[in-house]
Amino acid sequence: MKTKVTRIYCISMLLFMTLFICAACGIKNSENNTYMDLSKYFNIEDIGGNTSCAIVIDNNIMGLGIIKGEDGIYIPYDIVRSKINKKFYVDDIENLVIYTTPDEIIDSEIGSTSYEKNSVKQSFEKATSIKVDDVVYISFDYCLLMSNNVKYEIAENPNRLVICTTLNNTLIEVNDDGKLRYEPDSMSEILLDIKKGETLYFVDDAGEYSKVANKTGITGYVKNEILGDRTEKFIELYYESMVYEHTVRDYKICLGWHQLGSSADNGSLNDLVSETKGLNVVSPTWYQISDANGNFTSLSSKSYVDMAHSMGMEVWGLISDFNYDDENNIYYINEVLSKTSSRRELISNLLLEVSATGMDGINIDFEKISSTYGEAYIQFIRELSIECRERDIVLSVDMYVPIASNMYYDRTSVGEAADYVIVMGYDEHWAGCGQAGSTASINFVTSGITDTLMEVEASRVINAIPFYTRIWSETPEELSDEDDEIIEDSIFGNYSLDSFAVGMGTAKRYVNEHSANIVWLEDLGQYYAEYKEEGITYRIWLEEQESIRKKIEVMKEYNLGGVACWKLGLEINDIWEIIDEYVNGQ
Repeated sequence: MKTKVTRIYCISMLLFMTLFICAACGIKNSENNTYMDLSKYFNIEDIGGNTSCAIVIDNNIMGLGIIKGEDGIYIPYDIVRSKINKKFYVDDIENLVIYTTPDEIIDSEIGSTSYEKNSVKQSFEKATSIKVDDVVYISFDYCLLMSNNVKYEIAENPNRLVICTTLNNTLIEVNDDGKLRYEPDSMSEILLDIKKGETLYFVDDAGEYSKVANKTGITGYVKNEILGDRTEKFIELYYESMVYEHTVRDYKICLGWHQLGSSADNGSLNDLVSETKGLNVVSPTWYQISDANGNFTSLSSKSYVDMAHSMGMEVWGLISDFNYDDENNIYYINEVLSKTSSRRELISNLLLEVSATGMDGINIDFEKISSTYGEAYIQFIRELSIECRERDIVLSVDMYVPIASNMYYDRTSVGEAADYVIVMGYDEHWAGCGQAGSTASINFVTSGITDTLMEVEASRVINAIPFYTRIWSETPEELSDEDDEIIEDSIFGNYSLDSFAVGMGTAKRYVNEHSANIVWLEDLGQYYAEYKEEGITYRIWLEEQESIRKKIEVMKEYNLGGVACWKLGLEINDIWEIIDEYVNGQ
């Protein structure tokens, strides 16, 4: 009896396991046959009571636009600028949408059905832009009027605008009917049915699936087994590229900055440049932003320009932005550039100086722009460049060595509009940076040049070299003042750090007077000196003939447009032989 019961139990377990395995296999081989709501896929929702429209650009859902009946589609400004046409600029303070070409400024008030092109009013059959919930939306038709640089399709159910800006696309043909799924998984929801013979855009590989998109902007995953070969297709976009004419000299520039503290310093020009060789541009620090309205202090002098011209040098007057608005806790320049009226007042004031002095160029040295005002800064350069171009005035712009934290300075756009981009190839280590080090090591200089060349052509890039260095002092914690900031060093002991800038001759004298030990550092491309005095360690990374020669060699290698020098009066005379050889090719 026990054997019979056992046999029945075993048979039951066998049947149960068989059914379980079959069920499991059935689950494994089943597919999800539900379809995703495409309104959910595109995140469709009303915007301020308006019908919305998905914006898809190059197979990516960028966000939502607005449909205004017969007026068509309006796209958020940030999408227009970042993905469609970055020549647009919105001034929220003065309620303007501005479009800038190499020779025209086109203004339109937000909500207006007209625009001004070079101050001439022209009609537009709908609002050029609207504002909803504090967001500015630009008419897609207005975008196309300004520059038809996209291919697009409009689809429904749900509403969407599908834009193509990519020239090269990979196409893939469907060999059999199938499903486009939301995820690369048979249990994922279906976005739509794929038909044999249909052509899709290939986006990416995903194991057994491929990520693809159709022409109506729906991107998902299809099994590779139903896909054919991939082919490359070049999409021709029917628009004329904007051409910027640049005022560029047919010789290498050698610019020396002349720092002035008062109008009387204009009289020092002759003595300052008497021993120089190869110098063909002098840039006096004449102008400083002085308020939030576009005004600046001036030390300019027409006689200075006349004297420079008599010595065979051009004058590119420099304007800087170091003055601060204590009340609003912001540098004045950010307030100036954020408003179109004050930005254009600044431009107008600069042009008056050009007329009054007869100077040959303007040198923009704006180093205090915050990331919030990056777009306003670019708009300033574009608008100023139009005026300089009309007057055959050289526009040069000083730029930091490119690093992640200053990419909003947008060297591509600046380099497109300005004549010369000057890389400030120094201040690798600066007062307050928290670490002693070189002012301009060869790797720092090389990176500054090569990274800038990724955005600006070499013939219009000028590399600036330092005629100065810093003397660093490391004071042990026990000798430091009570309020000194202490740097922790587990190897050599904690210390406070200080430094001051000196010219080449002064640095050399310090080394000699203290009998400092000097060594050549090949990896930095310069000499290093160190000495101790009363328990304090002093370090100097020297700038002299050999360090400058190393920098010049890099500039020769990349065939740059020239060299700039900060600042005149801090150099040793032997430097000019090296610079002259570079500039004049002797």
